[in-house]
Amino acid sequence: MYLLNLLNTNVVKYTTNSPKVMHIEKKFLIKTREKAQGFRMDAVMTQSRILNNALLPTVMNSRHRS
Repeated sequence: MYLLNLLNTNVVKYTTNSPKVMHIEKKFLIKTREKAQGFRMDAVMTQSRILNNALLPTVMNSRHRS
């Protein structure tokens, strides 16, 4: 019975939209969003690097020919 009460009070504590909980959630969301943007940037950078590596030799060859 004691455990159940403890559980209930904790659940109530965390499901209420208290500013503290909201703040923690917001911080978490912002962090994950930043992480996602970071990954996206890495992906774009990698993509451009791959493209540059693929295109560089052809550009150099065409320059030598002329």
